[in-house]
Amino acid sequence: MDKVKAEFDAPDLSPEVFAENVKDCPNITQHKGYSPKDFLDWSEPVDLFFDDAVHTNPIFLENLQHWGKLVKSGGIVSGHDFDPNHYDIMTEVSRLAKRWKTELHVLGAVWWIKKP
Repeated sequence: MDKVKAEFDAPDLSPEVFAENVKDCPNITQHKGYSPKDFLDWSEPVDLFFDDAVHTNPIFLENLQHWGKLVKSGGIVSGHDFDPNHYDIMTEVSRLAKRWKTELHVLGAVWWIKKP
């Protein structure tokens, strides 16, 4: 029995599909690069940060620290893969919620925290 699937049946998550999905949202801007290293000079506040990149420290923590300070009060820090297979994500996100004294929300493997 061959247990390898010939096709990967996930939706297309390309930058082009993202751009198409948000074309009617002028307040959403897509930025490409390696985070946080390509965005160290970024100083403009953001409303939302969603992380689904490197799932281990030190990069994951560096992303949280870099973008967490740039998210506006009342904004959202969020991401994917909050599950036992991603210990650093579960640990650092829980620590951030505790430090900010705010509730950590999880739906499936998606997590989010509202910045106070």
